[in-house]
Amino acid sequence: MPHHLRSLLLLAVLLLSGCKTQNLAWDTLKSQIREEFPAVEHMAIAEFDQHRQATSPTKILIVDVREPEEFAVSHLQNAVNLKNPDEILRLAQQQQVEQIVLYCSVGYRSAQMAQALEQRGWEAVVNLEGSIFEWANSGRPVFLADEEVEVVHPFDPSWGQLLNRKYHQYHLTESQGWR
Repeated sequence: MPHHLRSLLLLAVLLLSGCKTQNLAWDTLKSQIREEFPAVEHMAIAEFDQHRQATSPTKILIVDVREPEEFAVSHLQNAVNLKNPDEILRLAQQQQVEQIVLYCSVGYRSAQMAQALEQRGWEAVVNLEGSIFEWANSGRPVFLADEEVEVVHPFDPSWGQLLNRKYHQYHLTESQGWR
C-alpha cells in the first residue's frame, strides 16, 4: 500500500479512536507507528530532553524532516531541516556525530526517514516519539532561529488536532498549507 494511503488510513483510525480523548489518540498513534516501523528505535520526549541536556550538542544531529514551511514557523533548538537521507548522512559524517535524532510533526515521517537511514547503514538513529507536537504540548521550548516562540505549524487541520490549540499558528497563508 502506498505511504500516502497508509497515512490517510492511520489518520482515520486515530480520529475515530481519538474521539474520546487526545491521550487515546496519542497512544494509538504511537502504537501504529511502532507497528509500522518495528526496526526503528523510538525515544520518548522526556528521555530525549534529558539525553540532549547531558550530551554535547556536537555529538547529536537533530534533524527536522518536515517541509521547509513547517520548519520556518518553529523547530527544536539546534535542529537542521533536511528531507533527503543522503544529505542527512553526509552532514552526520562531516560533523562526526554519534547519533541522529529525527522528528517531524507527530513521528510518522521521521520514523520513515529513520528506517531509510538504517537501510543505508547508519545504526545510531532514533525517532523522537510524538515529535514536535508532543514536545510543544509538554511545554518544552520551540524556536525560530535562536528566538523562543510559542507556535508550531499544525501540518493540516486533521493532524493539527493533536497539537494544543494554543500553539497553532492561524495566520499561515493558504499557500503555506493552512486555511
